[in-house]
Formats: sequence, C-alpha cells, structure tokens
Amino acid sequence: MDMHSVTTKDVYALLSTIAPQIATIQSDIVAIRNDLQNFKSDIDSINVKVTKLEIENKKLRSKLQTLESKTKKYSLIIYGLPGTEESTEKEVIDLVSNKLKISFEQKDLRDCFRFGKTIEGKHRPTSIELSTYSIKQSILTQARKLPKGSGIFISPEYTTEEYIKRKVLHSNLIAARKKNNSAYIKGGILYVNGDKLTYEDLLEQEEVDEEVEDEADKDLEEANENKPPCNPQEKVHIFNQEKKCNIHQAEIGTISASPGASTGSGAISKQQPKSGPTTRNRLNSLKKTQKNST
Repeated sequence: MDMHSVTTKDVYALLSTIAPQIATIQSDIVAIRNDLQNFKSDIDSINVKVTKLEIENKKLRSKLQTLESKTKKYSLIIYGLPGTEESTEKEVIDLVSNKLKISFEQKDLRDCFRFGKTIEGKHRPTSIELSTYSIKQSILTQARKLPKGSGIFISPEYTTEEYIKRKVLHSNLIAARKKNNSAYIKGGILYVNGDKLTYEDLLEQEEVDEEVEDEADKDLEEANENKPPCNPQEKVHIFNQEKKCNIHQAEIGTISASPGASTGSGAISKQQPKSGPTTRNRLNSLKKTQKNST
C-alpha cells in the first residue's frame, strides 16, 4: 500500500483491528498479576505455618532432650564386663561390691542388660540403671581407681545430642592429630592454639573420612579406660589448625551407648556395632533441623 494513499479511514480501520488484541493482552496481564498476588499470599501463609512448625519442633526437641536426660540420669555403661547374658546381674553386683568397694545389693540395681553385636574375644557393653543418683556418682568416682589393664571402664550414658557433640569434637581431634597442632577440649569447646571452636562452628566444616572415625572410636575407648570419658575439664591434644576441623559424620544409630530407641545413646566410645542409621545421616538431619530452627 502506498503510504501517500493511506487515509484517515484506513488508520481507524487498522486501530479498530488492533484494539481488541491490546485489550486481550491487558486482560491477560491483569490476570497474571492477580495470580502472582495469590501465589505470594499462599507463600506468605505457608511461611507463617512453617515458622510455627519450627517453633513447635524446637520446643518438642527441647522437651525430648529433657525427658531423655531424665531417663539417663541413673544409667551407666560398663565396657569389658566379663560373663554371659544370664550372669550379667551377678557380674555387675560383684564388680560394684568387690572391685569398686561400694555397698551394693540387688535392690540397688533396677535393670541391666547387654547390647550390641557379639564379637569373638570381646565382651558386649552392659547398660545398667541404678536406684539412686548418689550410687551412680559413687560408681563413677571409684571406677577411676580400677587398676590399669583390668579391661573394664565405666561411662555415663549420654543423650543422643550429647553423644553427637562429643563424637564430632573427638573425631576432629583425631583428624587433626596427624597435623601435630596442639589443642584441647574444655567445657564442650575445642581450643586450638588460642582459637575457640564451638560445636556449631564444627558443623560448618568439611567431613572427616570413615577411617578417621574408626580411629576416633579406638582412641576414645583406650583414652577413657578406667575413668568416665569426655570429662569437660580433661585436656585432649593435637588438632589440625589448617582446616580448623572437619565434621566427623559416622555411625550414630547403633553406635550410641544404648541398644535402641527406648534407651537412647551413650558415651563417646565404640559402643555398638555399625548397623542401622549412620552418624552421617543423623548429623545431616540434625544440621538441617538446627538451621531451620534458627
């Protein structure tokens, strides 16, 4: 069409054709904006619900920790106790009465049982529940006096979270030991050449391999013989300053110091066989939960 021959009538005819299309596009834009606003409202509503669930989850975790702590208040784990499943009670009473020199009778022992996989040449750990807290403390005190080489050591039964924290600290120390850097643990905090590293700091670091985890288990078992492990005042040395520390995430489920969900977890020693949920999975889950709660 020759531009010089275009009339006003032609322009109006063209505009009348385009106008409905523009109106349709504008209508679509309005609909999209409304949808986006609805999506935003839905997301805001979901965020509010998630926040409430996180708060509730945090409260429940706190209550669970308190409950677990109460259930383990009177419990101990004995490693290296000889005997069979049938003779466990007799062996416990004999150990406390004759070797630890504590006045102890059958009524002072609420429950006792062995747990973990049977390994040739090794005695399965024994979980005991005592009638009073004072007896528990007396046993822990006297356990320090057991002669070296007795093969028996006694530990408090820790909660799952306490166990994980101790495991992370000691695993990082084992990994760092190869670097010959001086470090120690005090009050649940890792000190490295004057630098302070909390459990939360360690969760942000890289992982330690499974070989180090096995070495950590062995080291803890040997280091804690004849005394309760992981005394917060006890200095432990050698840590990797270059990496600061790497999260050790190995088995936790059945390596904990209790044989199932009903009794929870235990001390930082090699406590149960490597089966069931791994520490790596539990720690990953714990990290996600903690990040969501903050």
